[in-house]
Order: sequence, then structure tokens, then C-alpha cells
Amino acid sequence: MILNVALPIPVAKAFSYSVPDPWAPFVQPFLRVKVPFRNRIMTGFILGIEEGNKPGLKEIVEVVDLFPLIDARLVDLAKWVSHYYVAPIGLVLKNAVLPSLQVEKHLIIATNTDSLADLNGINFKKACAMLGRRVVFSYFRDGLLELHDAFSGSSFSPIADPPPVPRELSEQTLLVGNIETRLAFYEESIADRLAAGENVLMLVPDYHTIGQYFLRRFSEKFPGKVLWYGSAVKPGRRMEAYFKARNGGGSLVLGSKGCLFLPVHRMGLTIVDRPEEDDYRGEEGFRFDAVVIATKRGEIEHVPVVLGSISPPMDVFKRGAEGSLVVLRRGSLKRPAFNEILMDKAISSSGTLPEELVGIVTNAVAKNEKIAIYTPRKDYSSYLRCFDCKNLLVCPVCGGPLVYRRHSNVLACPACGKAFPYKERCPVCGSRLINFSHVGVEYLEDKLAQLFPDIPILKITGETVDREVKRMNALSDESAAIVIGTQTLSKLYAFRPHTLAMIEWEGLLRIGGYRAAERMFHILSNLVDALDPEDVFVCMAKKRKVNLTDFLDFDSFYRNELEKRRLVLFPPYIRIFLVEVERENEADGSKLVEKIENVVKNHGLSDHITGPLVQKRKKYRWRMILKGDSDLFYQSLSVISGLPGVRIEADPISI
Repeated sequence: MILNVALPIPVAKAFSYSVPDPWAPFVQPFLRVKVPFRNRIMTGFILGIEEGNKPGLKEIVEVVDLFPLIDARLVDLAKWVSHYYVAPIGLVLKNAVLPSLQVEKHLIIATNTDSLADLNGINFKKACAMLGRRVVFSYFRDGLLELHDAFSGSSFSPIADPPPVPRELSEQTLLVGNIETRLAFYEESIADRLAAGENVLMLVPDYHTIGQYFLRRFSEKFPGKVLWYGSAVKPGRRMEAYFKARNGGGSLVLGSKGCLFLPVHRMGLTIVDRPEEDDYRGEEGFRFDAVVIATKRGEIEHVPVVLGSISPPMDVFKRGAEGSLVVLRRGSLKRPAFNEILMDKAISSSGTLPEELVGIVTNAVAKNEKIAIYTPRKDYSSYLRCFDCKNLLVCPVCGGPLVYRRHSNVLACPACGKAFPYKERCPVCGSRLINFSHVGVEYLEDKLAQLFPDIPILKITGETVDREVKRMNALSDESAAIVIGTQTLSKLYAFRPHTLAMIEWEGLLRIGGYRAAERMFHILSNLVDALDPEDVFVCMAKKRKVNLTDFLDFDSFYRNELEKRRLVLFPPYIRIFLVEVERENEADGSKLVEKIENVVKNHGLSDHITGPLVQKRKKYRWRMILKGDSDLFYQSLSVISGLPGVRIEADPISI
């Protein structure tokens, strides 16, 4: 017997292995098996089974699962994801059945014969360690023992294909509304499904902010029926959610992108809140958009999908405008008093804080009010240049620009993750005159602490939010406070400042790629929706001024932005695939780029490629863009992805 096994590596092909006779009765498609691969043992997935034998094949080590942990519908979803994102099926299946899934540890044995009474009540993992995996598998196959999960007590058996559900295939809804109206709609819809004994799967961008808010809110509304599935919770709670979702009904399962392939019994509804968030982008071996996959899953399983947002992504809005999903508008969009403040120059570490910003903060503090200040960057400075030799301070490992983090006094490289002590001098000429620009949260925190030493100042970024929210909850309602943060501020639904000030928001237009205006709209809309301030001050440098009114009219903004993209043929009117090559040797990289161009040419797609653009840092990097859909490029991109040193990203969020 020969198995075709997909491994979780960036290679599209399957690998052939023979099956030792004792393991032959237990193999079936989409089981996990352990196999030898290049001097190590890896876990792969059985894609196909052939009778016969071939000389020279390595044998599998063992079968991991009693039966597949995903059903036929999730297998179909994995195949679709592999094709849509031109990703090896082994990497997709690894995301579908995560290595951290500790199923065996929570399966309890019940024996059907007195001769195996010693196994009663112990978990499956321990039994395999005592007797050997193949022996325990044989007992299970012969009906000598049963397995029950430790949480629901249900029998652990293959996931049965559900009966057909009389629902429309395209039952998908875009819900446009503020957080209060979205919550009301969600609660009503969830209550209906739970009353019918069905499960609801709800995706949120993250666990620590939005996830915690919804978890508290829904736990009060539906006590005992809310589960969280994701890496942010302890393994025991995560596995409880897994088994209850797999075997039971009447639960709301909350989670982030790790829920995409969670087996959910009797799923009656899928909800995705704030689908525009980049947190839904996954990078676990291949890059994907969890919103797209969740929508496709609903289509495959005939389950209604609700996408709820105050500012939906362009592709979702376009689908609604074209009638491919139902659009519901609930409640009015929040409209505080917007104030446009023009500053003579951009904020910089070479001078003091702009007096306009200081005045806004002073006014709020004098009234014992809370003020939130948004800025796009989290570090003290993200652009350091020597005054004397004019050289930019760059990473000695990869050549990327360094950022300065004042609290740890290090220079960090966002590109490769390396960090270096800050020696307060230029590494090229030795000068101590270093200019810090493109300042962020740390800089504002430092300067405002000097101006307002008696006022609590909180720093809200992705790294600090968990700690700072606890401080925020301890603040008195009647006392002043200054909260400075990045986009993470827009996820604080429980914080209500009187004033919101935005600094360097307009700078996103220069660094955000083709989605820059869309991203600015999302940030502005979600900040106002979450914080619900009475006054908003948008502080812009005169030289960088943008027309604020362009971002305040919902329909006009989407209409104009979609028209711009249609004229230049950019998403959502076409898909983009980014192909990157990185080499230390320029000649080697050029040869590889030529191979890629030949593959595209041989498939008759030369007109669809733009580039290459060459960048020189520590290594040479070539970037090419392919425009089209995955059906058009699947064959050529599959060949290209097999070339060493090539990375393909489908639907990049910026170029």
C-alpha cells in the first residue's frame, strides 16, 4: 500500500510512502501520519491511497489519528483555500488541524470487556504510552473500548455529514452600523439560533480588546453558553470549546482567525465583526484573509454569514453594491464635532510639541476630562538620520531602517526583528548628532509627561494594551487622563474620552500603498465609533493637508474610492499576486527572476506581469506583481512557488 502524503512545507507536491502491514487497516484519506523526511520526523496528511508497492519508498512511522479530525466540508474548504491562495495543501491542512490541538489528552477510555478494565478512566494519550499506539487502535477498531471527551461526555467518533439544510446558498449579509446597533442585531440573531439548538461561530479581530469586550457582553446575555476558542486562552478552556462545538449545540463560539477550520456541529450562523481589520490576515506558512475563508465556509456549509462594520472593506462594499450580498443599514453613524487644526510644521523630535496639540490637551485637563490621542506609530522615532554624514541608521543584518524604542533604549528592526543597544552615535561617522523623525506614541508620552506630570498618561499599543486597560479601569470617572495610542485605541469600546485628537493621521496617505485612503477612513470611523468622543481634533501639517470632508461622507467616499481603483484596475476589481525573490548574489537572483518570467511567458501571461523592481540592502530583493485571478495564474504560480527562495503573497494589503 502506498500513501500520497502532503507535508506542511512550502512545496506543492505530495510525497509517497509505503505502509507497514500492521498499520494498513488504519489508514484513510486526510488522517495525519508521521513520516521520515530529510533526517527528521514530520506530521503530514494522507491525500490519497494506492494499492501495490514501489521499491525504495520509506515507510510511515505511525498513524496519528483514529479518524480524520475534519469532515468532508472542511476538506473541501481546505482544497479551495489551497487553490485560491496558491498555497501547498500541506500548509493549509496544518492550519486546519493545528499541532497544538491536544485531542488525545482529553479523551477518556471506557472499556467493553473485563480484560481491559485497567484502562477504564485513563486518557487516550496515556493508554498509547502504556500499550503502544497500534495496540490501542486495534482495541478501538474491534469495539473493545470507546472514547468520550472529558468535557461534554459525548462519544468521540467521526464527524457525520449533516443533513441538507433548506437555506439559500448566497445567504450573506453586510450589516453597516455603529457598535450599539451591531450588538443589538448580533444578540437578536444569536438568541434565535441558540433557541433552535444551533451553534453560532463569531470571529473578532483579536482576543485582548474587542474579544474581551464581546466575551463579557455575550456572557452576561447568554450565561453558560459562550465559549472562546483560540491560542490566547489556556489549553484546557480551548479544548473545552473544541469538544462542545464539535459535539453539542446551543453555544456561541467566539474566536479569531484560528477558528476558521473548527468543527462546529449544527452551525446556524457565522458572524464576522469589523472585517476590515488587518488582524484577520494570517501568515501561518502562507498568507490569507480569514474573512474571505469564513465567507467561503458559509457558502460550502449553507450557513448564513453576517459581516458587521461601521466601515466595511472595499471588496465587501462592492459586493453589496452589486447585489451579491444583502446590505442592512442600522442606526445612524456617529457624528461628533470635527475640528480641523492646521499646524505650521509636522511634529518632530527636533523641537517642542506643536502648541496646537498642547492647547487641546491643556483644555481637556483643565476641565478634568479624558483625552485620547491617536498617532500611527508606536515607537519614539521610526526614522533616524545622522546630521553630519546624512546616512540613515539601518539594520546591520538586513539593511532595513531602524526604529528607536526609548523605554528599552534600543534600536529595533521591524523587518527582521533584531534589536541593538543604542550607542548615541552614528555607526558610519561617529557623530552624536542624530535626527529623530516620524515620531510616535513613546515620544508623545515622554513630552506630555514633562508638561503634565500630575496627570495619568496611558500608552495603548498592541504590546501594552492588556496592562494599560487594567490601569484604565481603575481611573475615576471625574478625573483627567491622557491616553495615547495607535490604531489599538479603536478597539477600546469601554473607554469614553470627551476629546479625541489625531496626530499625523494624514501621513498614512504617503505610506499606505493603494489602500492608504481606505485605511485612513477605517481608522477615523472606528476611532469615532469605539470611543464616541464629543469633540474630534484632526491636527495636520499644512504641507500634508488632506480634505477631511472627503472622509466624513460614507457613500461618497466609497463611490469615489471604487471609481479610482476601477480606472487603474486595482483590487477589488482584480486580484494581485506579489512575487518576491531574495538573494545575496545579484547574478543568482537575476537568473531566478528570469526563470519566473519564462514560466509566466510560457503560460501566455506576459501581459499580466509588472516588474521586477530591484532593492539593494544587505541582500538583493526583486518584486514582481501579477494581476488576474487564481484560476488564470494557478498553473504558473504553482511552478513558481516550487522554485527555491521565492515567496508568493496573494492579495497583499499594501504594495
